[in-house]
Amino acid sequence: MMNDSTMPNDFNEEENKLLNEFIVISGVSDVSSSSENATLTSGSALEILVEQDNSRLLLTAEQIRNSFVEIARHTIRLYAQFMADIKAVKYQDSFNKTHVLYADKKTMLSDDAYLENENELLYTTNQKKEIIFKLYSSGLLNDDKGKLRSSTKEKVLTLLGYKDLDYRKGLSRLQEEKAVSENEKIKLNGLEIEEIDDDSIHIDEHTRYVLSEYDDLKDEQKQRLYQHIKLHRERMEKKEIENNE
Repeated sequence: MMNDSTMPNDFNEEENKLLNEFIVISGVSDVSSSSENATLTSGSALEILVEQDNSRLLLTAEQIRNSFVEIARHTIRLYAQFMADIKAVKYQDSFNKTHVLYADKKTMLSDDAYLENENELLYTTNQKKEIIFKLYSSGLLNDDKGKLRSSTKEKVLTLLGYKDLDYRKGLSRLQEEKAVSENEKIKLNGLEIEEIDDDSIHIDEHTRYVLSEYDDLKDEQKQRLYQHIKLHRERMEKKEIENNE
């Protein structure tokens, strides 16, 4: 016979098991659902709990990201299907500048839809900073001469949240913008280098443009770009010789 004031352990274990399953199924945060965590005050302990929650939400977040890509592909496919003439498309580049492109049915391809940014749940802010410090310590961020380039330094400080400490105040980014804007001009008519140009940054940006558009560039357009890159390289080598002297 059962005692009125007690319950078998099997019932208590089953009840706790069901409660835990409800938490898992509903996706409720461990931080808010567990009574044991209510008394936690340690920052490290709370950070661990938050990372556990992020790991649980990672798969769901990735599925949501994939759904955005599918929606974008269907939207582009519908635009291409019902587009009558040429359509103007506005977009923002990596420097947050607005550009206008013109597209027709042949150029509107749904396969080109993708997400540029990564899932933020993959790495916490502290993990990203730790990875940056490890990359810096290992020397992987240095150039071929073993030096940390000013443009790389600016990006590292920005990722760490200390971009105001950069003495160049975004000059590397502005140089990149100028080099990118010059690519089309060089391709069509050629362009002379200017005194304020940072040769190293301009060489990288112009070379990147040539490689990315290589199959679509005509021979004369390639030659104009090659000549412009050569001018930058010659001036940079000349400056290095003068500094060594």
